[in-house]
Amino acid sequence: MFSVGEVLGKAWEDFTRHWVVLILAVLISMGVGFGVQFVLGLGVALVGAVLKSEAALIVMQLGTNLLGMVINTFFLLGGIRLGLKAIRDEEPEIGDLFSQAHRLVQGVIAQLLITIAVVVAMVPIVAVAAGLGFAVKEPIAGVILAIVLLFPASFLVYALTMLTQFFVVDRELDAISALKASFDAGRTSLASLILLFLAIAGLMFVGFLACILPAFFVVGPLVGLATCHVYEQLSPLAEA
Repeated sequence: MFSVGEVLGKAWEDFTRHWVVLILAVLISMGVGFGVQFVLGLGVALVGAVLKSEAALIVMQLGTNLLGMVINTFFLLGGIRLGLKAIRDEEPEIGDLFSQAHRLVQGVIAQLLITIAVVVAMVPIVAVAAGLGFAVKEPIAGVILAIVLLFPASFLVYALTMLTQFFVVDRELDAISALKASFDAGRTSLASLILLFLAIAGLMFVGFLACILPAFFVVGPLVGLATCHVYEQLSPLAEA
């Protein structure tokens, strides 16, 4: 177990010490990610217009989405390394953002495994809720039930998988071992992790309501640093 308030407090202290490099890292990762996605999206649209083939367009769109996931994972891994250095009283550098290329394959596999875990958790819930809705001839009731059930399911999946990429980076585990280690660590503090999830969702919502771009550049690093502190406290509990 850990204190959500304590974790967020430590994250804020770390942010105030390293805010320049943290915000710059967010700007770089977002800029590169959006830039590449924009160029690829434009390319797909142009090629689709020339070929006039719906099948080719779908294949290219899938390839673009996969490449986008690879780019996001690359920066996620680098951001984890940067964040861990920040909370360990080391000096984080922008170069850390590009330092995890050697872990990219395992990081992408881990991301795919997490996606599969989400689908495995969500699909049965949606199917059962939809079935009940049609059984009572109230499809809207089925939709509402699915939404209600998906919230706790999403909290649980988040709590059990949130540390996977940290194990990929910090312990250099393979994707399957990292996911298992995340489950081992997460199941010991499910209540605290769910509270943290709610706190993070609240912070994101406040940033959205503020409608001020700088707010997102504070909330993002703060959430990342808080998760780094959670990893530091829970990682010794993993069996991997």
